[in-house]
Amino acid sequence: MNNFTDGVTSLKNEGAYKILAAATKLEAEGQNIVHLEIGQPDFDTPAHICEAGIQAIRAGKTQYNNPSGITSLKDEIAKSVSRQRGIKVDHSNVVVGPGAKPGLWFAVQAIVETGDEVLIPDPGFPTYTNMVKAFGGVVTTYTCIDCIDMEEIK
Repeated sequence: MNNFTDGVTSLKNEGAYKILAAATKLEAEGQNIVHLEIGQPDFDTPAHICEAGIQAIRAGKTQYNNPSGITSLKDEIAKSVSRQRGIKVDHSNVVVGPGAKPGLWFAVQAIVETGDEVLIPDPGFPTYTNMVKAFGGVVTTYTCIDCIDMEEIK
């Protein structure tokens, strides 16, 4: 008996971790690998950031925050975006989350209805397909190779 919704049971592994495992194996065999599979930085967390996290824990900053992010951080992000873009951004227009996937998930949840057709570039972020299908959307992929000007990128 299946106790989960069709949306949840339709979710598939995006495959990036299989590729990571294969790449790691090749690396262990002496191959020079450039990792592009899961978006993991190729450097350790800088020491000052580690220390700031440790100090925050020691200072008791271990409770829940506002779901849209710590207000002081949102203020600084709003100031930075305002400065960089030349537009006024208020912290109430900033959301800080634990990564890209939750933000994308909530955006898709907010706009995709059962049966909606959603265009997804291929190649593209594999998670897009899962998100759309989980909320009953119908995925239509399109090849994006022709929409990229490789000369401009060079």
